[in-house]
Amino acid sequence: MRKRDRAGFTLIEILITLSLVVIIIGVLFASYFMPLRAIQQLRLRLGREEAVAVFLNRLNGELESVFPREESFRGDETALSFLTAASGDLALERISYQQVESGEKSVLVYRKADPSFRLETGADTGVWPPPVEGEPVFQAERIRFSYYDGEEWQESWEKKRPPRLVRVELERRGKEYRLLAPLRASLDSDTDLDSDTGLGGG
Repeated sequence: MRKRDRAGFTLIEILITLSLVVIIIGVLFASYFMPLRAIQQLRLRLGREEAVAVFLNRLNGELESVFPREESFRGDETALSFLTAASGDLALERISYQQVESGEKSVLVYRKADPSFRLETGADTGVWPPPVEGEPVFQAERIRFSYYDGEEWQESWEKKRPPRLVRVELERRGKEYRLLAPLRASLDSDTDLDSDTGLGGG
């Protein structure tokens, strides 16, 4: 009696086929999702860089427009307060930055804009140290302010005229950044103080 031929696949053939299908799917999955993950990481990194750039650019613009008035500027390593015309509407504001520790290796920076200065009366209700109000505008592991008087860097500033430069050093996400902000008002205030004290040339 002749045996009937059996049509179909053996168990080994099915297992081999399934293994190949799994490998192909894995390759396709990796080739599709790995670029997406890289794009997401790039967007996250650019977002962090953008946050630092926005914070430093804003601070730089405000410092460049410091108003040249006696005792209009004060600062130390963790805070600074100054009069500025950076708003662009011909009005002066007292801008204050104050940092507060948050956790073991993190600080929050608070910004306060107070249009309390009146040029005609000379009234200035700015207080020191600056108050901590509202929501923080920036977060980092470390932020430090220092001030250049034309000869050396100072850790604090309580002089009548503004400093020539303000240096901002910060660390965020393990990366270090530095800003050197020139104060255009410093040269003008030097000239004014010289003329008032009779020490100017000419």
